[in-house]
Amino acid sequence: MIRRLNGQENGRYAVYSMNQVFDSGWGFILPSKAFTLYSYLKTFLNNKSNICNPNQETILTNIQINKDNLAASIEFLNLFRFINVKNGDYRYNISNQYQVLDIPTVNTTILNTDFLKVTKYILMKREQRKNETDKIRYRKGMSFLSKAIEDIDEKNLKLTYETKAEKGYRIRV
Repeated sequence: MIRRLNGQENGRYAVYSMNQVFDSGWGFILPSKAFTLYSYLKTFLNNKSNICNPNQETILTNIQINKDNLAASIEFLNLFRFINVKNGDYRYNISNQYQVLDIPTVNTTILNTDFLKVTKYILMKREQRKNETDKIRYRKGMSFLSKAIEDIDEKNLKLTYETKAEKGYRIRV
């Protein structure tokens, strides 16, 4: 599943190995199922396009996860700008369309206060939790996110890391 396209450059899209994920700063953050899905979607790409539209059943069968984990992984990758998703229509057997983007660095997403504020806004717009335990966890998570935004603003936090990306791999900085 993890491969590089014949060492070619000039617009060729390649699948990232764990080294490239660690080099972008996502190594300890990216969930394993989301990484597996991202890598799997990259295998569908060719040298002229970063768009693919595999069937949901094909994805579920090949990476062996359930529908809930698939939906959560797609939402995670979409939220953190690894992919863009255009929903299909299963009534007419039209698959979702996935635009697979370059791996963003952690500094441009998680450590960017504007990005975190938009993420918090999106999470706040979701429907409220039904039971009391979920409400407490939700409020606790939102307060943690608010504190993280304040800390990043005050301390101007940035990760520093060396990128060892090989020629032909594209990582957004």
